[in-house]
Amino acid sequence: MVARAIGATVEGSHPDSVISFAPPSHLYGMMATVLLASKLRVPITYVAPGDRPPVLAADGRYIVAAIPPTFATLFNPAIGWISPKQMTVIHSTAVLPAIGDYFARGFTDEQRLVEIFGSTETGAVATRTHGLDEPDWTLCSDVDFADPVDLADPGRAKEERLLGVRSPRLAHRGSDGPSEAARRQLTYQTGDYITRTGARTFRFAGRRERLLKVNGRRIDLDRLEHRLQSVVADGDVACVPTLDHVRGEGFDVVVAAGLTLNMAALQRCLADFSVTPRQIRRVDSIPRSATGKRLRLAPARVAEVDP
Repeated sequence: MVARAIGATVEGSHPDSVISFAPPSHLYGMMATVLLASKLRVPITYVAPGDRPPVLAADGRYIVAAIPPTFATLFNPAIGWISPKQMTVIHSTAVLPAIGDYFARGFTDEQRLVEIFGSTETGAVATRTHGLDEPDWTLCSDVDFADPVDLADPGRAKEERLLGVRSPRLAHRGSDGPSEAARRQLTYQTGDYITRTGARTFRFAGRRERLLKVNGRRIDLDRLEHRLQSVVADGDVACVPTLDHVRGEGFDVVVAAGLTLNMAALQRCLADFSVTPRQIRRVDSIPRSATGKRLRLAPARVAEVDP
């Protein structure tokens, strides 16, 4: 990932500084906030949540390590952010939010947004330079597809499949690490649906329906829903995936519990999972099939959020 970020710097020029909004407690944040600046031998400024970003020299050369909420911060009129003439923004941990796309549309030829596709389990898997035509993702140099596909077969080439990758950087559980040869054969299925477009390229089709990625963490909505149901014992609860204009992906908690809802217990359960829904919404009932499967439940407008 560090090498990709360096290679994406505008006109190959060496940056003067790195500005990072990515918390170093996260893998991406550690890479972007600590290792990237060390590799480039340039100063680093970390902007913690709620902090005001520094004023940058208009003629300076910068790498900005962004997370989904970064773009809303930079668009805040009270911040008064002015993008420097030469800037490479790298973004990871979730789907690029709509406000990030809008931010990049105003870039000049000397400014660019490099997106990084990956997770804590895999590290960086692929990258792409943001553009109006939704460019394909290209695998990082030390990552390969886990399964071969005959791209000459039109049917196979256009088939959506779960992304499986092979890389020596995959996370390994256990006290004794595998040998170098074994590490190169480690594979991982990410839960992301893709369409292969070339020997080392793909188009992202969407995440597995009930597996979200919010702020770099994967959230199993089925597991969370099961735990929340134990709190709403005399009612019904559903976790509905949504698009979040700041975080990229998110979810609503929809509850049908009459007057007996224990909101404090519900909040404690969410805190145990270290997740925050976009909203908690109360409804009269949650539509389900005869077998108990939840039928499609559209997310509500943000204006309907419970306090």
